[in-house]
Amino acid sequence: MSVKKMLTFIAAIVCFAAALSIAHAGNVSELISHRMSEVASNGVVSTKTEDIIAENPELVLAELKQYESSANVNVRWHAYAIGWDIGRKSSDLRIRQEVVARLTNACLDKDPLIWQSISEFLLCFAPEDFNEEARQVIRKLMASESPSVRFIALCGTAELKDQIGRLQKIAGNKDEYGEITTGTAWFAHLALARMGCKEDIAFCIKAFKLEQNISRKMGVLLNDLMYTRQQEVVPILVDYLDNYTRLPAVDKSFPGTPCNQYAAHALSLTIEDFPVKYSSALSYSEEELNVAREWMRIQDKVQFRRSLTNRPNLW
Repeated sequence: MSVKKMLTFIAAIVCFAAALSIAHAGNVSELISHRMSEVASNGVVSTKTEDIIAENPELVLAELKQYESSANVNVRWHAYAIGWDIGRKSSDLRIRQEVVARLTNACLDKDPLIWQSISEFLLCFAPEDFNEEARQVIRKLMASESPSVRFIALCGTAELKDQIGRLQKIAGNKDEYGEITTGTAWFAHLALARMGCKEDIAFCIKAFKLEQNISRKMGVLLNDLMYTRQQEVVPILVDYLDNYTRLPAVDKSFPGTPCNQYAAHALSLTIEDFPVKYSSALSYSEEELNVAREWMRIQDKVQFRRSLTNRPNLW
């Protein structure tokens, strides 16, 4: 083939690819437009986004931008939720950073439906997913006189070590336990522990052990401990894998959930290569529990997941 014919052939391919890209972008636009019209008309906020996130992520993110500034709060929420779905499933750091930057900006939204949900979505990501733009937003959120516990937790997730001094002031006295596990001071201790502050790791473990309410201990604080991603908390979870004590029954017809279910739940969510599949329903079989116990028994050290594909359960 002559050089001239070769160049003509290449040009034809480029033109075809461009046409295909335009058609593809049109398909993405139609998909998202139809979904947002549904959300705007009936207020339904669906999280089923498989058809949209299967498309080119860059095209989807570009298309979503216009909806992130919509006057309709449900449309805004849905746009961010689709972005989160793309980010948490992507192995492309560039895509993840783009999504995280958008989500952190969404935390400045005055509507609680937006900032409360989105700040929880962000807990799924790894520190490297937070670029400088995202970190600057978290610093701005932390500059508030009384920052939300969700923003405090974000400091730990993003490993914002320049916020350690601020967090220490919020945490207060490390000798005061009492009702510590219910307020901003508790989350400051958790964030500091997440960043490896040994005194705070020890504080969180002791506070957990002192908690008398078994429902709160299993349903909330066990997940809080795993949020810290520290090896020191792992033996506690291993012990609870063998604990058949049931929580108080919510209904007389159904017995309370055993403690070992909560332990398996927290471990399967956060430990890399954990042999039992995560179940949000707390329905691990005895066989699965035995597999989990045996696997944990032979681990000298576990590897925590850098990011999560499921929403964490901090609240």
